[in-house]
Amino acid sequence: IGNVYEGLVARNTKNQVVPSLAKSWEISKDGLKYTFHMRKGVVFSNKHRLTAKDAEWSFNELVAKKYRGSNMVGKVESAKAKDDYTFEIKLKEPNAKLLWALCSRAGLVFDKLANYDAKTQAVGSGPYLVEKFVPNDRVVLKANPCYKGINKPRTSKVVVRYFVDDVAAVDALSSGAVQALAPISGQLAKTF
Repeated sequence: IGNVYEGLVARNTKNQVVPSLAKSWEISKDGLKYTFHMRKGVVFSNKHRLTAKDAEWSFNELVAKKYRGSNMVGKVESAKAKDDYTFEIKLKEPNAKLLWALCSRAGLVFDKLANYDAKTQAVGSGPYLVEKFVPNDRVVLKANPCYKGINKPRTSKVVVRYFVDDVAAVDALSSGAVQALAPISGQLAKTF
């Protein structure tokens, strides 16, 4: 999901929280208010401009519908766009893990105005676009030419295959049909 969508913040290779859609942020002294200053010029794959209104909608949907990761953000008083590029979260009590939580599903920003079927399509701002989706078989990703973030695509196309069992996956790796395999059980890893 992180290949197609971006979050407010991300983690670097040293597992530190770093800017992503938010170029910077401040935390109030009492730890109750987080103010995110978002990058300008970011667009979704459908060419819609990404703004703080999208962050507001995404975060409020996460909390209201109790999507995965909502339990990690703490007790939220409010989350709103102050202007096109400033997003503010107010908490009822401090949560030292909020930034960490926003590196996951909880911090992803979706297009509020997009009209698509999220079960089969994706409208994100990340380094890759979904070129093709075949349920229970594969997802084909292609580099997003409009992407302006920090994690530039390193290849023009990625194919993510799904396998019904570990043996079929290992056979595909052994035959060269796939170049990488994850996750893999310790028992099957011994065959390599």
